[in-house]
Amino acid sequence: PHRRQLGLELGDDLGAVRLFHRVGKLSDHAFVGSGLLIKIADAHRRLGFLSESIQHYQGVLKGQASQDMKEDALHGLGETYLGQRDWLAARQAFTKYRILHPNGRWRAEVQAGLVQVHAAQHQWDTGIKHARRFLQLFPQHLQALEVKRGLATILLAQGKPQGKREAIALLVEIERKGGIAHREARLAFADVLLNEQQVDEAL
Repeated sequence: PHRRQLGLELGDDLGAVRLFHRVGKLSDHAFVGSGLLIKIADAHRRLGFLSESIQHYQGVLKGQASQDMKEDALHGLGETYLGQRDWLAARQAFTKYRILHPNGRWRAEVQAGLVQVHAAQHQWDTGIKHARRFLQLFPQHLQALEVKRGLATILLAQGKPQGKREAIALLVEIERKGGIAHREARLAFADVLLNEQQVDEAL
């Protein structure tokens, strides 16, 4: 246990996962109350072992863990479903988080996740609502640029003239801040500019 905890504290995801699996199938039950199982689940998620990550998060949610741990697990579960592109499951996890933890420490990340979920499901109006809410509440958050990219992509997909103009302004802002818009958004951005005969700027 001490070696495993040391590996987690040092950020050695692969080493921590290897040590964890040496304990066997009873590992979840042995560590669910210690806080280590959340770190193990996070390590699995970062390494791309998403099915195992889901299993560990669900173990925390079903076990005798603290409310703080269950909050972390519910957020991690939603993020893992995003990684699997399981939009319905991600939306359910994030929605449950918002109900149970309206002022939780992961509420910004959950809000950003909902933007991604609704954009992927072509639920444009709901996606726009969540994006605007995020940018209103968390304008300086690390994910703000990503949410702006998502909002621009949704506005371009909607195809409304006013939305296209707003999307252009967002994409210009993203480029100026050193960000890179999604390929589809960049192509749509160029098409809009070309249609308005702003060829030089599009190129």
